Parts: sequence; structure tokens; C-alpha cells
Amino acid sequence: MTPEREEALLGFVTDVSRRLHAGEHTYQDKSFDAEPAALLREIREELVDVSAWAFILTERLRGLESALAAMPASGPIVVIRRPGRQPDPTPENASTGQPGASNGQSAVSMDKALESGKGRPS
Repeated sequence: MTPEREEALLGFVTDVSRRLHAGEHTYQDKSFDAEPAALLREIREELVDVSAWAFILTERLRGLESALAAMPASGPIVVIRRPGRQPDPTPENASTGQPGASNGQSAVSMDKALESGKGRPS
């Protein structure tokens, strides 16, 4: 293992230890006396939760991948604002704080967007 992975593993073990200590406090350490079937149900419920969160993240990433694939290799970037979100400042509106175009969209050149750190989907 690389030193970075070794450090990550130690952090993971520390997180597990913290959770065990928190559970000891919360449940008065009764988990160690629980019936195996009850522990299996808990594990299954947790795995369903983890799987659901993984699905949600996968779908969000799929949306980002689609947005990135649709971006031109050069030229202007069109940033579409979601309703209810404040616009991020672009090079054109950073000093005024105003949205770029009246339809809720703003376009900036790829170079300016990358320099300002705004060349990513919002």
C-alpha cells in the first residue's frame, strides 16, 4: 500500500473506533449482546441505505457527465441557472453582482471561465 492509502486506512479505522464508542454511549453497549438475527437486520438496513445513497450519487454524477459531454471544446460556455439559486459571479457580472442575461443564462469564453474557476457546471 502507498503511504497515502495507509494513512487513509488509519483514518478509516479511527472512524470505526469513534462509531463503536458512540454506539457504546448511545446503546449502553447492548449491541454486543444483541441476537445475531437482529444484527443481520441492522446490517441489511444499512446496506440498503448505502446502496440508495450510491444510486443517488451515481445519478448526480451521470448528470454532470452529460453536462460535461455537451460542453464545447472551445468557445462560450452557457451556464443555466436553476430556479431559486443565486447566480455565481461570472467575469461579466462579478463587479455588479448582476446575472449575465435576463433569461437567467450567462455566457463567458472558455478561457475566462477556466481562469476564474467558473468553467464547471453549476
